[in-house]
Amino acid sequence: MGLNFKLDGDTFEDLDPEIRFSSFNKMAFVERINRELGTLAVIITHNAVMADMADRVIHFSDGRVQHIRTNPHRAKPESLKW
Repeated sequence: MGLNFKLDGDTFEDLDPEIRFSSFNKMAFVERINRELGTLAVIITHNAVMADMADRVIHFSDGRVQHIRTNPHRAKPESLKW
């Protein structure tokens, strides 16, 4: 059985402010889990900046795949310009 987790915009909204994740921390967490455990991470977003972190970016329109792009060099979360 593999590791399953979900992070979304509402996941941490009700947490104590001292432990609330920022967008950067969420992305750093996903990147770390992906790297250390070799898990698959699927991020569904309209934020194009996050795409630079991905191995593969899949663009959808009307429920259909329109384009698949591969990143030869994944960006680290700290290098992204929000």
